[in-house]
Amino acid sequence: MIDDFRGPAYFLSNFYRHPVRIGDDAYPTAEHAFQALKADDPRERAWVIASETPLIAKRRGRKVRVVEYWSDI
Repeated sequence: MIDDFRGPAYFLSNFYRHPVRIGDDAYPTAEHAFQALKADDPRERAWVIASETPLIAKRRGRKVRVVEYWSDI
């Protein structure tokens, strides 16, 4: 069982630095993608994607206006 995303299991973390491609868009980490895709406004989405770290992307994702259907997906 993996209950910690540090050490050997870090590559499973949303914070792991590996590009994520969704359609034509690329995100630095899975965390960037998750937080950016919540944003209703394209400018806010770009702001999240531009975050220097996944932690900053997570914090910015808490400040964006969320798309209406987010809780459904």
